[in-house]
Amino acid sequence: RSKDRVEAFIRDCEGHLPTAGGVAPKAFDSYESVINNDDVQVVYIPLPTGLRLPWVLAAAKAKKHVLCEKPPAASVAELEEMLKACRDNGVQFIDGTVLSHSPRLAAVKQELKSLGAVRRINACFSFCGNDAFAEGNVRVKKELEPFGCLGDIGWYCLRYIIHLADGELPTSVTARTFRSTTGGVPAEM
Repeated sequence: RSKDRVEAFIRDCEGHLPTAGGVAPKAFDSYESVINNDDVQVVYIPLPTGLRLPWVLAAAKAKKHVLCEKPPAASVAELEEMLKACRDNGVQFIDGTVLSHSPRLAAVKQELKSLGAVRRINACFSFCGNDAFAEGNVRVKKELEPFGCLGDIGWYCLRYIIHLADGELPTSVTARTFRSTTGGVPAEM
């Protein structure tokens, strides 16, 4: 979040494994300076969901391709606005879901097909957050992560199921929130 910290991080990384060709990465002092740099072709947007829209729009306007974390937007309308901005500016938009490109997914799909017709899929993905996580992590703040655990890790379950079904959407989906944060985002679902 500061140029000094970025430069220190680069020096530390270069000390362990120097960049090929001997030219260290450039340090920037703001998001704007990254987006407006002519040497930058693609911008990775790892910000919390609630902060992504203006940065995706700015990157598209600056003619930068966009790699956006997931879920990419806080609403369908926001996502449509992002996609339109990218289309209008002739740049690509892709979400950062690695599992879609994993060879494991094809193997699981093949194994599933060998078992016969699928009638129901249950999925679970969890981790234990300590008290500090519950108090201050961005994932528990509605303005930053409006979907809480559903947007953070529930997304993987949904995406995986849709991939296993060859893109066919389910006929029904059931979810139940067991616990919400004091800010009103799902914490356990």
